[in-house]
Amino acid sequence: MIKPLLKKSLQSLLLAAAGIAAAPSAHALDIVFQDVTPGGMTASQLAAFNAAAAIWENRLQDPITVYIRISMRNDGNNGILGSTGSNYGVLSYADTRTLLSMDQRSWTDQQAVSHLQTGSSLSFMATNLDGTTRFDNDTNACVGGASAACSNNNSYLAMTTANIKALGVDTGTSLASPDASISFNGFYAPYFDFDRSNGIDPTRADFVSISAHEIGHALGFVSGVDDVDYCSYFGAAGCGLDNKYGFDKYAIYSSLDLFRYSGDGVLDMRVGGNPYFSIDGGKSAVEYMSTGSYNDGTNGYQASHFIDGPVNLMNPYGFTGLQVDPSWADLMAFDAMGWDVPEPASFALAGVGLLALGASRRRRPAK
Repeated sequence: MIKPLLKKSLQSLLLAAAGIAAAPSAHALDIVFQDVTPGGMTASQLAAFNAAAAIWENRLQDPITVYIRISMRNDGNNGILGSTGSNYGVLSYADTRTLLSMDQRSWTDQQAVSHLQTGSSLSFMATNLDGTTRFDNDTNACVGGASAACSNNNSYLAMTTANIKALGVDTGTSLASPDASISFNGFYAPYFDFDRSNGIDPTRADFVSISAHEIGHALGFVSGVDDVDYCSYFGAAGCGLDNKYGFDKYAIYSSLDLFRYSGDGVLDMRVGGNPYFSIDGGKSAVEYMSTGSYNDGTNGYQASHFIDGPVNLMNPYGFTGLQVDPSWADLMAFDAMGWDVPEPASFALAGVGLLALGASRRRRPAK
């Protein structure tokens, strides 16, 4: 379901671009989870989550282990089926581009990497702390009180530790310090279907799909636009920012945001509008993105999702009576973000045709 803004403490960890992953091996992604529900989840609930983990393990070839804590708790009738809180690290944009370049294994990778901005600092359309918008191309370091214009948000990315692992960097996570924690709302347990083997009850939501969706967030399908949305709504004091630097002092945006466009060459981190996921520098759209849940009336869903409408696993809501697995758009996004997704020989040609039909957290101090 809708993933809430993460309100964990700020991290200052700058992970070195080291430990580059070798070529994919027969051993692919391994998701290790620990149930911390008081009294434990039921056998059917655990089996369903295990099936959701297998969905990603069977589609992503990165030979890494991702650690996730899971729980089922009654949060009442709040409309949220599940939520994910992830651990984050900070990588410079320059290091991220280098790692993505070294991780090219597919047509999607080649397209995505070849259209990344050059240089060590990103330029993009942005929403400011006061809700106004501007073209953000700052290049000054945020040092002391030297300047009100600085570029940490242009030069550094905040990424889930699982996503960083996929790029070949060891983040040191474990079950004691997991990559993510996923909480399911037990209030809705009677409305979940935990067994796909006999089809999905048309009056219930597929728990495997919901679990796979939340795992997708842990793996890196997140957007810093949600932080901008939250902070511009609640203001500097409500978000713990100083008015002088605003967003500039922090690592805000994710690897997914590197492919968030609103036009040819227009990288767009604004709340609202009509953004889309693109791997060719905004010339065409793979899928449209959600636009924010606080300030924006256009869509009303958190930016860390595809837009509501087409059936993608990373849509912002659950589907009653429907089994949803990762779509080609979902997998293309994970591929572009640095995960290794096997492509059939025809995928590139199919992708070209589909692209033509498209467009015509968590603040992290970067030191």
